[in-house]
Amino acid sequence: MQLNQVGDEIWTYDGCEVDFYGFTFPTRMTVVRLRGADLWIHSPEKLSQELKQELAVLGTVRYLISPNKLHHLFLEQWIEAYPKARKYSAPGLARKRQDIKFDAELSECSDGEWSQEIEQTIFRGSPAMEEVVF
Repeated sequence: MQLNQVGDEIWTYDGCEVDFYGFTFPTRMTVVRLRGADLWIHSPEKLSQELKQELAVLGTVRYLISPNKLHHLFLEQWIEAYPKARKYSAPGLARKRQDIKFDAELSECSDGEWSQEIEQTIFRGSPAMEEVVF
Protein backbone atom coordinates (compact mmCIF):
# COMPACT_ATOMS: atom_id res chain seq x y z
CA MET A 1 0.00 0.00 0.00
CA GLN A 2 1.34 3.39 -0.97
CA LEU A 3 -1.21 5.60 0.80
CA ASN A 4 -0.67 6.25 4.50
CA GLN A 5 -3.83 7.01 6.50
CA VAL A 6 -3.18 9.88 8.91
CA GLY A 7 -6.76 10.78 9.90
CA ASP A 8 -10.33 9.54 9.60
CA GLU A 9 -10.62 10.68 5.98
CA ILE A 10 -7.05 11.83 5.24
CA TRP A 11 -4.16 10.01 3.57
CA THR A 12 -0.67 11.04 2.52
CA TYR A 13 1.53 9.67 -0.22
CA ASP A 14 5.28 10.22 -0.24
CA GLY A 15 6.32 10.89 -3.79
CA CYS A 16 9.57 11.19 -5.63
CA GLU A 17 12.31 13.72 -5.03
CA VAL A 18 12.49 16.71 -7.38
CA ASP A 19 15.29 19.11 -8.20
CA PHE A 20 14.73 22.82 -7.62
CA TYR A 21 17.53 25.30 -8.27
CA GLY A 22 20.18 22.67 -7.55
CA PHE A 23 18.57 21.30 -4.40
CA THR A 24 16.71 18.02 -4.05
CA PHE A 25 13.35 18.16 -2.27
CA PRO A 26 11.05 15.34 -1.14
CA THR A 27 7.43 15.60 -2.23
CA ARG A 28 4.15 14.58 -0.60
CA MET A 29 0.57 14.43 -1.78
CA THR A 30 -2.49 14.58 0.47
CA VAL A 31 -5.81 12.88 -0.26
CA VAL A 32 -8.99 13.89 1.57
CA ARG A 33 -12.21 11.93 1.20
CA LEU A 34 -15.06 14.42 1.32
CA ARG A 35 -18.70 13.63 2.01
CA GLY A 36 -20.08 11.48 -0.75
CA ALA A 37 -16.68 9.79 -1.30
CA ASP A 38 -15.35 12.58 -3.53
CA LEU A 39 -11.55 12.66 -3.39
CA TRP A 40 -9.71 15.96 -3.03
CA ILE A 41 -6.11 15.58 -4.22
CA HIS A 42 -3.62 18.16 -2.90
CA SER A 43 -0.35 18.43 -4.83
CA PRO A 44 -0.79 15.47 -7.21
CA GLU A 45 2.22 13.15 -7.37
CA LYS A 46 3.45 10.84 -10.11
CA LEU A 47 0.51 8.56 -10.88
CA SER A 48 1.06 4.81 -10.93
CA GLN A 49 -1.41 2.01 -11.62
CA GLU A 50 -1.10 0.89 -7.99
CA LEU A 51 -1.93 4.37 -6.73
CA LYS A 52 -4.93 4.58 -9.08
CA GLN A 53 -6.22 1.27 -7.68
CA GLU A 54 -5.85 2.47 -4.09
CA LEU A 55 -7.72 5.69 -4.89
CA ALA A 56 -10.53 3.78 -6.61
CA VAL A 57 -11.16 1.91 -3.36
CA LEU A 58 -11.46 5.22 -1.47
CA GLY A 59 -13.79 7.07 -3.84
CA THR A 60 -13.90 9.19 -6.99
CA VAL A 61 -11.19 11.71 -7.84
CA ARG A 62 -13.09 15.01 -8.18
CA TYR A 63 -10.65 17.81 -7.31
CA LEU A 64 -7.01 18.33 -8.30
CA ILE A 65 -5.36 21.04 -6.22
CA SER A 66 -2.09 22.75 -7.16
CA PRO A 67 -1.40 24.88 -4.05
CA ASN A 68 1.56 26.87 -5.38
CA LYS A 69 3.52 27.52 -8.56
CA LEU A 70 5.62 24.36 -8.09
CA HIS A 71 3.02 21.69 -7.38
CA HIS A 72 2.00 21.01 -10.96
CA LEU A 73 4.74 18.68 -12.20
CA PHE A 74 2.52 15.59 -12.49
CA LEU A 75 -0.81 17.29 -13.04
CA GLU A 76 -1.06 16.35 -16.72
CA GLN A 77 -1.00 12.63 -15.80
CA TRP A 78 -3.96 13.18 -13.47
CA ILE A 79 -5.90 15.19 -16.02
CA GLU A 80 -5.50 12.38 -18.53
CA ALA A 81 -6.52 9.71 -15.99
CA TYR A 82 -9.37 11.73 -14.45
CA PRO A 83 -10.72 14.07 -17.14
CA LYS A 84 -13.89 14.89 -15.15
CA ALA A 85 -11.93 16.09 -12.10
CA ARG A 86 -11.96 19.86 -11.52
CA LYS A 87 -8.54 21.50 -11.62
CA TYR A 88 -7.63 24.35 -9.26
CA SER A 89 -4.51 26.49 -9.52
CA ALA A 90 -2.65 28.62 -7.04
CA PRO A 91 -2.68 32.34 -7.85
CA GLY A 92 -0.52 32.89 -10.91
CA LEU A 93 -0.04 29.23 -11.85
CA ALA A 94 -2.46 29.37 -14.79
CA ARG A 95 -0.26 32.07 -16.37
CA LYS A 96 2.79 29.85 -15.89
CA ARG A 97 1.07 26.71 -17.20
CA GLN A 98 -0.99 28.02 -20.08
CA ASP A 99 -1.05 24.50 -21.51
CA ILE A 100 -3.39 23.42 -18.69
CA LYS A 101 -6.99 24.61 -18.60
CA PHE A 102 -7.72 25.14 -14.92
CA ASP A 103 -11.34 25.32 -13.81
CA ALA A 104 -10.65 27.97 -11.17
CA GLU A 105 -7.94 29.83 -9.30
CA LEU A 106 -7.75 29.26 -5.55
CA SER A 107 -8.41 32.27 -3.31
CA GLU A 108 -8.57 33.24 0.36
CA CYS A 109 -11.88 31.45 0.79
CA SER A 110 -12.72 27.79 0.33
CA ASP A 111 -14.51 26.81 -2.84
CA GLY A 112 -18.20 26.10 -2.37
CA GLU A 113 -17.62 22.48 -3.27
CA TRP A 114 -15.52 21.74 -0.18
CA SER A 115 -16.07 24.82 1.99
CA GLN A 116 -18.00 22.90 4.65
CA GLU A 117 -15.10 20.49 5.16
CA ILE A 118 -11.82 22.28 4.37
CA GLU A 119 -10.78 25.84 5.17
CA GLN A 120 -8.14 27.67 3.18
CA THR A 121 -6.16 30.87 3.03
CA ILE A 122 -3.25 32.23 1.04
CA PHE A 123 0.14 32.43 2.73
CA ARG A 124 1.75 35.52 1.24
CA GLY A 125 5.19 37.00 1.56
CA SER A 126 6.96 36.34 -1.70
CA PRO A 127 5.58 37.12 -5.15
CA ALA A 128 7.53 34.10 -6.41
CA MET A 129 6.08 31.71 -3.84
CA GLU A 130 2.60 32.36 -2.52
CA GLU A 131 0.95 29.19 -1.29
CA VAL A 132 -2.64 28.29 -0.61
CA VAL A 133 -2.77 26.47 2.73
CA PHE A 134 -5.62 24.26 3.87
